Amino acid sequence: MTTKPVTVWRIVAACLCAAFAWFGAVAGWTVLAQPQGRLLVIAPPDIVLSAAVNSGAALVEVHAHASIVVERERGLVRALYAEGAWLVLPTMEGGCFGLAGR
Repeated sequence: MTTKPVTVWRIVAACLCAAFAWFGAVAGWTVLAQPQGRLLVIAPPDIVLSAAVNSGAALVEVHAHASIVVERERGLVRALYAEGAWLVLPTMEGGCFGLAGR
C-alpha cells in the first residue's frame, strides 16, 4: 500500500474551506440571533448609511468598504442584508479599526 504525499494545494483548500465555514457560521448566527450592539458591516458606505438611517442605528466608523454601527433596535442586521450588505458580523469594543491606529 502506498500513500500519497499531501500537497500544498490540499492544505490551502482545507484552510479556505475552514475559513468559509467559520465566517458562514458566524454570519448565519448573526442573522438568526440578531445581536444588539456593535456590528462590523462589510459593504459600501451608501448601503450602510441608508440602512442605518432607516433603522435608527448610530454610525461609529465608516471606511471604504467596512463600517461599524451600533444597533439600537432589533432588525438592523436584516435591514443591512436587505439593502445589499455583503457581510455583517458582531464586533467588540475597539475592534480591528481601533488597533490599526496604534
